[in-house]
Amino acid sequence: MESEMEAEFLDLTEKVGSEAELLAVVKPVWDAANDYELNRAEEEELSSGKPYPYIVCHRGSAAGMSTNKRKKAVKERLMAAAVAAKNFSEEEATEYVQNINYATMAVKDDLFCGVTRLHASIACEISDESNSISVQPMIMSLKMAADTVGTILDRMADTALQFEGDPNVDFTLCPGATTDAKFAEKDITTTMGGGDVTEEFIAFLLDRGENFSCADPNITSAASSALYWTDPASPTLTEQVSITKRTIYWAELFDRSLNTCNCDDMYTNRLRATVTEGDPSNPHDPDILNILFMSEGATPSDTDCAIALVAAGALQPEICHVEVQGVVDTGNDIAQWLAQGGVGSEDAMETPLYDAGITGAGQVVAVSDTGLDYENCYFMDANAPDPSAARNDAHRKVVSYNPFVDDADAKNGHGTHVCGIVAGHRSEGGMEQTDGVANGIAYDAKIAFLDIGFPDQSLSLPRRDSDILSTGRGTGDDSKDAHIHSASWGGATNSYTGQARNFDNFMFKNDDFLILVAAGNSGRDGLNSVGTPATAKNILSGG
Repeated sequence: MESEMEAEFLDLTEKVGSEAELLAVVKPVWDAANDYELNRAEEEELSSGKPYPYIVCHRGSAAGMSTNKRKKAVKERLMAAAVAAKNFSEEEATEYVQNINYATMAVKDDLFCGVTRLHASIACEISDESNSISVQPMIMSLKMAADTVGTILDRMADTALQFEGDPNVDFTLCPGATTDAKFAEKDITTTMGGGDVTEEFIAFLLDRGENFSCADPNITSAASSALYWTDPASPTLTEQVSITKRTIYWAELFDRSLNTCNCDDMYTNRLRATVTEGDPSNPHDPDILNILFMSEGATPSDTDCAIALVAAGALQPEICHVEVQGVVDTGNDIAQWLAQGGVGSEDAMETPLYDAGITGAGQVVAVSDTGLDYENCYFMDANAPDPSAARNDAHRKVVSYNPFVDDADAKNGHGTHVCGIVAGHRSEGGMEQTDGVANGIAYDAKIAFLDIGFPDQSLSLPRRDSDILSTGRGTGDDSKDAHIHSASWGGATNSYTGQARNFDNFMFKNDDFLILVAAGNSGRDGLNSVGTPATAKNILSGG
């Protein structure tokens, strides 16, 4: 996942010449910031006994070194570190390591990196003699997805955005964070499962002590005291604070926001926080806290408050990743009629799959899109009631319709178009099926539909990505479940995001399942135009 690290450390206040000169300026700052974070981790362990978030990597080009083998090597090294740092027995070290979950961050031919939480004393013992295994504390900028600050600035300033376009920020909790005492004290865990936790989450992020007073002219927020750039106790702060533009930005921002009570009204009335629990059976599905900022009528002060609160979240040891949800849009604007015989060749109009009897019969395809006009002749069934969230396998084409947003599609709607490509099959008055000129590719398959579209064809997604991908599943009969999900929509972010990770996690857990995602509408020459979740590794994207 790309982060704010480059903006944090490489955007200097004074230009330098060569890359070597840049490194010479930045490396001492990077080292000092990491030393500061390591001290925070040690203080966390000493004061509360809690672990701290780290990136653990195994690198090297050893022949035949798969990702699983790299993970195994990391676990073996963790066990040795636990024995050395904590005087654990082999059984205790084994139990400690077994309780560690990784959120995979990067996988390449010669590299595996995962995010996890470790006690500082153990993390300091991990690096091996060959330097193939390394640990990196999760400083604030590493937790924040790339362009987090810029995205909030843009979205808060765009008063034309509707409700679904307001800045929506996901705070992904580290494994085991919900059992931490500090987290539980704010009563957030009591509302796990989608409840409104605005008051509790804000109290958790601001972390104001008993002696806090707005009347105090020298307020220093918990966030200011936890960031290397703004903590008055930073040992080398004075000579490094003005080296990068972000160091100055955070100091000035906190003085306008968190180090005052200027944001209290916004935090009370202009945002909403909810919590979504991950799938307990899937250790790779994290718990997520979400804040929706109301951008309509936002002032520059509101924008400062929003960014400051996001930074405060990224400074919490219980939070491993922070990301602004992208505004999703429909894809697959140009129908692709090239699945079998192609176009403009001597094989055009050939249908080898149909000739082999492969028409989609007996299959259910899940589709999430703007809506579906089930009275269209390609989906209508005159002998069955209108589709609803209740499953009806007797319907000719649509076994279920989940009206998450509404229960209709706009005129010339994108969702009806996509469902037609997938499984449309013409009928006469919803009675007799006939061969229509616009029959879908799998014309004998049926549709399980999730409506995520407003009348203007903008989109709103369920909080949990697993709720999207579970459409048409869970019938108790594997032969009736949807084993394919078509998502002809996506965002503009061309990187591996939290949503892409969630799609990969769902595929990892359900090996009988395939997710199809639109790659976008920019054509083959649109560089960096494939947007999340089409950037997931285990799905199939096209377009």
